[in-house]
Amino acid sequence: MVPRKIIMPKVTREDARKAVVSKLNTVIPSNVRVQWPGTAQIDVSKNKDLFLTVRLVYMDGTATDLGDSANNRLIGILEITFNFKEGNAADYKTFNSLADTIQSLVSNTDKLKPLRTYATRQETARRDFNIQVRGSESGWITETLVTPFWYDTEIY
Repeated sequence: MVPRKIIMPKVTREDARKAVVSKLNTVIPSNVRVQWPGTAQIDVSKNKDLFLTVRLVYMDGTATDLGDSANNRLIGILEITFNFKEGNAADYKTFNSLADTIQSLVSNTDKLKPLRTYATRQETARRDFNIQVRGSESGWITETLVTPFWYDTEIY
């Protein structure tokens, strides 16, 4: 039996991560902390300022061709979550401005190569003001920009 040759992709998940980090770093102010994929969580008990959480969530994939040299298309969402303290008007203003900037940067574009994106939507977490939230996240508000993406691994 002849061993099967392992073919590595030309475009990797790390390439996708680097593209997102590089592009977002051009618009995120230096005083805004970011929890990037693979970095330590920001301790909300010690942090009182707006911070972002960025995740690449892989959800599906498909082969665009057949055979050993088939190209794979990876599909997922880019989640950018804004975390800020309830009642902090300055952080809410920063969130609105930065969310507008980031949404225009990542929505419906191929400028995040290798990622190609679709329209960005905003998800606001449901808050039930009749329930008292207790614990380390008490008093934090989250708003998330969700951008569907896809890219081809270009295996040859």
